[in-house]
Amino acid sequence: MIVVYHSQNFRDCVDFMLSVMLSIKQDQQARVARLLAENAYKRVAALQVDDLEEAFVLTNTITRPWYNNPDITLYNGRQHRSTSVGDLMLHNNKVFLVDNFGFTELNIPASKLPTND
Repeated sequence: MIVVYHSQNFRDCVDFMLSVMLSIKQDQQARVARLLAENAYKRVAALQVDDLEEAFVLTNTITRPWYNNPDITLYNGRQHRSTSVGDLMLHNNKVFLVDNFGFTELNIPASKLPTND
């Protein structure tokens, strides 16, 4: 199972995209830790899949709103944006940052992720 967390601040998403494009990766860990401390992430979905890329595709609106996909457990309502750079995924008790290309494993304990519903 993979759990998806979205940043709730659009500016944070843009900052992540810019830092990735400019290859400023050294501060990603600290930035995510700060945002978690500020409660800037919200748990949005759990998917019964074991592949991060598949979870990414399933939580993006392509031909229909992604939250209408079957076998997805939604948290905090139905109106969520698509998963993007700067969002987080929890898989096998490891935290991954959605990066510009692929995913970066972070050294952040899963216990730091929100459980807000």
